[in-house]
This record gives sequence, C-alpha cells and structure tokens, in this order.
Amino acid sequence: MDEIVFRGVILQKANNLMSFWKVNFVNALLFVLIHFPAWNHYNYLVLPKILGLIHFTFWFGIAMGYILKKSNSLWPCILIHMINNFLSYSLK
Repeated sequence: MDEIVFRGVILQKANNLMSFWKVNFVNALLFVLIHFPAWNHYNYLVLPKILGLIHFTFWFGIAMGYILKKSNSLWPCILIHMINNFLSYSLK
C-alpha cells in the first residue's frame, strides 16, 4: 500500500510541479514520517536504533523512487518493498 500512495500517487503527481529529484527527496521524507507510529508501537524510538531506521527508510524511499523512474512501473517497487517487509519481520 505504501508504494501505491507514495510512488504511485504522490511522486508521480508532484513530479508535474517540480523536478524529479526534489519530489523524490520530499517523498522520501514523508515516507520516513509515516513510519514513526509503527516505530513508536514497537518501542524503536530510542537512540541509536531510531537513527538507523530513519537513515535506512529515507534511502529506501529514494531508491524506490529511482527504480520507479527507471522502470516506469510500480511493480518492481512493490515487489522490493514486499521482500524488505518480509525480511524485516522474519528476522525480528
């Protein structure tokens, strides 16, 4: 669902208003922000854990935007995000 909202809607619509890299940067920041409630739920809002999560999630968002731009398809982003989520939950 994240990919549909962030890459499928926000990134592509906002890209009509400003350059791709500016939109991708803002989109990645928003992507980080929507993860805070889940991180709070799992008690991850402690240093240094939260810094690693912010760093990873931001660059993951940047990468997903880039993949969307290069592939011109949302499906690779959805698949990669699913694999990431599966691995992060199975390795807890």
